[in-house]
Order: sequence, then C-alpha cells, then structure tokens
Amino acid sequence: MVSGTTPGCDRPRVGHRFDPDADAIPPALPADTRAAQATAAPCPPDRMPMDSDATRVGRQLAALLDERGYHPVVVFGSSAAGKTTLLTSLLAYLQVDGDAGVEVALGAPLAIDDADYGTWAHEEATGVFYRSVEEFIAGRTQPATMSPRPFFVPVVIRPPGRLPEARFAFLESRGDWYNPDTESNAFFRRLRDEIAALLLHFPKGISFLHVAPYTQLATWDEDTGLHAARDAALRRQADLALVGALNAYRAVRATKHRDAHLLLVTKWDAYAAPDGTESSFVAPTLDEVTAVARERYPRGLAAFLTLGLGAPQAWQKQLMQYCAGIISGRTVTQPGTELRAQLNRYPRVLWNWLYENATRDAGRRQMLFPRSPDRSRAWSARLDALLARALRLLGV
Repeated sequence: MVSGTTPGCDRPRVGHRFDPDADAIPPALPADTRAAQATAAPCPPDRMPMDSDATRVGRQLAALLDERGYHPVVVFGSSAAGKTTLLTSLLAYLQVDGDAGVEVALGAPLAIDDADYGTWAHEEATGVFYRSVEEFIAGRTQPATMSPRPFFVPVVIRPPGRLPEARFAFLESRGDWYNPDTESNAFFRRLRDEIAALLLHFPKGISFLHVAPYTQLATWDEDTGLHAARDAALRRQADLALVGALNAYRAVRATKHRDAHLLLVTKWDAYAAPDGTESSFVAPTLDEVTAVARERYPRGLAAFLTLGLGAPQAWQKQLMQYCAGIISGRTVTQPGTELRAQLNRYPRVLWNWLYENATRDAGRRQMLFPRSPDRSRAWSARLDALLARALRLLGV
C-alpha cells in the first residue's frame, strides 16, 4: 500500500495494488451436469460516494461504452482469486507471442461528469495496461487489488487481415466486495452501485468471467499439508462469493439473453503440474475439469448451472480450466519453449471466446485465432481439439 497525503485532503491517499494470483481455461461441461493510487486528481476518490453518485457513474459508463462500441468484460471473484493476474496474462500474451499478430492499445479515457473519478479511473487503467503488464512480462505479479472504487480498463485490439477491430472494457474490482458479509442478515453482498447501474443500463451483451482458483494460496511455495485447512476455509468463502455475485447479477441484469458466462477454474497448475506431454495439465478431460470445479466450488458451480438466461444458447454458459503462468508467490517463471507453447493456448482460447462474444453482439461472429500455431506435436493437436470443445453448447 502506498500512503501519504494529497494537498487539500486530510485523509490518507491509497495507491492501487494488484492481485498476485493467476489462473485457468474452459472445457464444456459433460452431459451429466446439464440437469442442474496516488492520482492527479486534487482529492482522490477513495471515499465511498453517495449511492446516487455511484449509480450515475455506472449509468454514464454504460452509455459511453455503448456509444464507443466497447464490449464490457466483468470479472467476478473473491479476494486472492487472481483476477488482475488473469487480465495481465491476457494483455501480455498479445505483446510477447509473435504468432498472435494482434495490435493492442489502451483506449481513450472514459469521460463522465464526475471529473475526479474519470481522471482517477484512467490513471488506474493506465497502470494496469502498462506497468502491471510489463512487470508480469518481466516475471512479477502485483499485490492484491486495493482500489477504493471499481473501474474499467478500455482496450482496443486490431487483428491482422480483414478481421474487424474490437474494443473491450475489463472490470477491475476488489475481491472483498464479493466475499459474504457474515454480520448481515442478507449474508450475500450487493454489487457495488457503479457495477449494478452499468449492468442495469448497458443494452448489449456482456461477457462474465467467474474466477474459481484451484487454491486460494500460492501455488508453488506453500506446504499443502500444513495449510490445507486454511485453503479449505478460504475456498468456502470464495465459493459463496461466486454464489453472491451470480445472485446479484440475476437481480439487476435485464438483458441476460445477450450475455455470455464462463466459469474459469484457474491456477490449473496447482492441480496438475506441467510435467509431461500427456498430463492433465496439457489435456485434461472434460469430466476431469468438471469434477475439480464440483469438488472445489460446489455451491458456485450449482449457482452457475442453474443461472437462468432466458432461452440459453450454445455460447452462453461454459466451463474451462486456465493457467496464467507458472507462478511462485509473486514470481512468474520464464518457461521453456515447449511449456510456453502449452501456456499460450490458454490466453488464445480465452481471447477467441471474448472476440466471438464481441463480434456476435455486433452481428458478425468471428474468431480471433482460427488456427493455432505449432500443430506438429501430438499434444498440440490433442489440446487444440479439447479447447475447441470448450466452445460447444452446454445444454443447461
């Protein structure tokens, strides 16, 4: 945490920090589951605004994103879920893999009538897009997100050839906003007013990523036996956080039939170590990923499967495993050539999912990466086939 004072303010200034965890991609569920901060602003907005102010911000953001052609990507998950590391792994991939061939840029500031919030939010988005991504590429994740208010990171991607440009706005928010409130009779928390107002007023489709990490602890530097009880307690809280987010979404979102939801079992390397070409890390079965989700997040998976979306389509609810990188504590290991190729499949498939959602909503559904490189290896072909199946209809 960065502390200090800002001229004209008699309260501490809180800087922005990021979630240290990283995490996973999605095979479709098997058939048997179908039943079920220091800123430039004179007074940083680290105070809770009045509800009407936060609601107005969310409503204006909804209008701006729609007007500018942005596809919102809302990331739900508890504390230590690895939401920011997931985002930085996506952005880093487009910059380090020469085969991707996609230009990525930070979008223009989202100007709203709350000038302090607008300035602050773009400063935070700039920090994520540049500093956090560069540090991830260099081998370092960020501390946990401590942002006082939610904000969106506007991203513009320009694919090669005739594929259309796409614009995404990725939500950054604190995990403890989704943790259950055990002191309240309501128990499950409401969404922050900025987020709830955006969901209520945005007229087009939204992509939702529900992050469910295999472990709530660091993957490679924890004694699993010693910390198993703590991990189980944190996962129970994270499981209920997913339930609460889905309940809140159900309560406020009107145009659910246009949305796409993906349950991501992240930190997949904590479940299956990347130790061979035929391992569960390289190519798990659909049943295996589903079983892991059911065992680690039973309540969250049940809420996900029973989420009503009107008349569900093939693309609206999917499940997938994901690994953002081999991370020990906050250190990202630089993998060898073969492991790097395996890890790159994950952001490629997730970008495909996001790009298809954005172009589908514009009436011209397309894939960002129609073919994966390096098809010469047997494991590569097998993994490509598995990840392609992740995009099938669940039938729930």
